[in-house]
Amino acid sequence: MFSDKCRKSFDAAGAPLAAGSWGFRSQKLYPLPRFVPTDEQRKIVEKAAGFGLPQEKICQLVISERTGTPVYKKTLAEAFRAELDRGMAVTYYNVAKLLYDQAVGGK
Repeated sequence: MFSDKCRKSFDAAGAPLAAGSWGFRSQKLYPLPRFVPTDEQRKIVEKAAGFGLPQEKICQLVISERTGTPVYKKTLAEAFRAELDRGMAVTYYNVAKLLYDQAVGGK
């Protein structure tokens, strides 16, 4: 009546159940929604990267709205790649500009 594909269920660990056994609906694996960073989180990550904080510490600053827990390092790297790369460059630019302005301005 049902094909084997329709019957296939998974246990809590994600392994398929034996042929012919039925799993509960709560045991099936569903993909999680993709993490979407806010503008505020992007600013925080860029500044923290500019300060030279390691990514493990930056993860603690970014809280997922869906789970209420810090994001994983992999999520941080995927969602904030541009901010992580740009953070230190912006800091170097600001420091160099400040030093130049003070040297030229005579302060």
